[in-house]
Amino acid sequence: MPDLLMDLEIARAEGNYRKVMAKYSNPMLLILDEWMLLKPTDAEQKDIFELLHRRRKKSSTIFCSQYCFEEWYDQLGVLPLEHESQ
Repeated sequence: MPDLLMDLEIARAEGNYRKVMAKYSNPMLLILDEWMLLKPTDAEQKDIFELLHRRRKKSSTIFCSQYCFEEWYDQLGVLPLEHESQ
């Protein structure tokens, strides 16, 4: 995961963000190791959501994390939808 985020950050600076995003969007299976190991910045969160949005309904993504699913919200700095309405 950190490598993917660094690739996207460098690509943004070099002006080839779309090309690098396509590289990660196109594989039928993408395995994101070290998912949420470090709390992502706002820009990294946008990159993650953009990537997942591009991959939806056409490919599979596997998340490997040391955190249980419920702790992902804390790492992303958001509340689960079920808690927002309370």
